[in-house]
Amino acid sequence: RALTGEFVSVMRWRGSNPPSAPPLDSISRGTRIRVFVAVPILHGERVIGSVLLARTPGNIRQALYGKRRELAQGALALLAAIVAIALLASFAIGRPVRALREQARRAARGEQGAVTPLRHPGTREIAELSETVAEMAQTLERRANYIADFAAHVSHEFKTPLTAMQGAVEMLREHGAGMSADERTRFLDILERDTRRLAQLVRRLLELARADMAPAAARESADVGAALRAAAARYEEPRLVSAVQEPAPAVKAAIAADTLESILGSLLDNVRAHAGTGATARLSGAPAGAEVEIVVHDDGPGISPGNQARVFEPFFTTARAQGGTGLGLSIARSLTRAHGGDLELLPAGRGALFRLRLPLAVPA
Repeated sequence: RALTGEFVSVMRWRGSNPPSAPPLDSISRGTRIRVFVAVPILHGERVIGSVLLARTPGNIRQALYGKRRELAQGALALLAAIVAIALLASFAIGRPVRALREQARRAARGEQGAVTPLRHPGTREIAELSETVAEMAQTLERRANYIADFAAHVSHEFKTPLTAMQGAVEMLREHGAGMSADERTRFLDILERDTRRLAQLVRRLLELARADMAPAAARESADVGAALRAAAARYEEPRLVSAVQEPAPAVKAAIAADTLESILGSLLDNVRAHAGTGATARLSGAPAGAEVEIVVHDDGPGISPGNQARVFEPFFTTARAQGGTGLGLSIARSLTRAHGGDLELLPAGRGALFRLRLPLAVPA
């Protein structure tokens, strides 16, 4: 075919008896395939001969063997890269993780402030994890401190009336037969008064617990103007005069109506307990962006500078002799924050000025 002027290439099997396996550095003697290429030799337009080339192709093993030096160099480079990556990962990930683990162990032993964001986190993910863990630890520490302080306050608040009740019971048991009717009545009055105080403490503690754990109601809303007028009407008495500064805000806050009335009631109870007889409390409100601001301002003696920072602490009260528990303002603030707002004591020229902020209700 080549002598007729055709360029020809053919691949053929070598035969039925393959040769024995040659060494790897041989020139393809062990393969079963032969490739034949025939090329005509032309002189002008006349074919004067042909060139025939026959060979066996190399296989994959021989190709790899021929590149053994390059492959070895590549393997060494790959091994070096793996070692470098492992060392880098150990430094960038392992070291910060070990530091976080050590902080967690210190926190588990009760050490305060043990968990802080890492100074050299190595990677962005470790930095975010460190900040999240530190924030969680600080929240748990605050909660643990709050529980410890709360338990101490509860113990103190319960201890005082229980001690008085125990003393009254002992006096009645030991000397009741020889007491006059007025003396027995006095000790019974002590028992009744302290029993009412304990019942009030238990009720307020339950209210505080519900306020601390209360989730924000999703679709509840309260007419602010109506709530202000209802609170003012309820506290219109000789001991306290309350009035709404018109026009009352015609907006709705994202809070249940009874919850808003409870918060306003706590604020007005505080005015009645501390502002004195005949005090006046003025309630006003106005929208402020995405919130509504409600102000309760009285004309009483106000709050001393030393007590202003403590008015929202549980059990802090200056009216304990009048039966105050010191939980009203704490409950009011907890309820407000549970609904995405806040309750603050602001400076005032005269009296006490409380500002209540609540988010506006989203129209249905």
